[in-house]
Amino acid sequence: MSEIVDEISPKKRYVLSMLELIEKDPEIAALTPSEEVRISSEKAGLSVEQRVDAILEGYAERPALGMRRYEIVEDKATGKNIRNYLPAYSTITYSILQSRSRAIASAWRHHPDHKVDVDDMVCIMGFASSDFQVLDLACLYAQAVTVPLQSATSGADLTDIFTNVAPVTLATTVTDLPVCTEHAIEHGGMRSLVVFDYDHRDCNDREAFENAGAALEKAGVKTRLITFDELLEYGQSF
Repeated sequence: MSEIVDEISPKKRYVLSMLELIEKDPEIAALTPSEEVRISSEKAGLSVEQRVDAILEGYAERPALGMRRYEIVEDKATGKNIRNYLPAYSTITYSILQSRSRAIASAWRHHPDHKVDVDDMVCIMGFASSDFQVLDLACLYAQAVTVPLQSATSGADLTDIFTNVAPVTLATTVTDLPVCTEHAIEHGGMRSLVVFDYDHRDCNDREAFENAGAALEKAGVKTRLITFDELLEYGQSF
């Protein structure tokens, strides 16, 4: 018997182990790919948007993205309200991911100050998060072009990127907001500066947002500042 087991390749042994887990664990079984969804998303003649919708709707109630939970607490040293991250995660489903992405795309289509047209460039700077993914997927629905940027990108490189790409919208985390504000002022042609992963209850977040707004106003550029949640709420009204 042992000789037979030894003849099984590592790949086949892995597959057999997964099949055994799927059979014994209902939670793992619930996460396995659906053949029905695969067939639906691979039908001939579908656009990219329709293929994405087939997948998101096919897995609608499954968890899609997880985020680290946190609570707002008072920092004893400064008296400010700040985030305290917890050893737990919350998730959103594929259905929520789809609805939020479509709402952002709708906001870009209708908002007079934050409009994104077909083939417009949208730069997104920051670490991966649920908001980041929603913005990225919203570009697909808006038929815009996503340009993801790393937080570690040097100032000179960013200057070249923004000069060559000429984005109409720059989305950024609160952490990268000061740098992005400087570049929005320097280039002057960006229509919108969107702040994601932002929580107004966090004093540091709110201070950074207010400072960015004041700097843009002082510079007299046309760039308008808005939070991800504000943009989402606007898009959900349509």
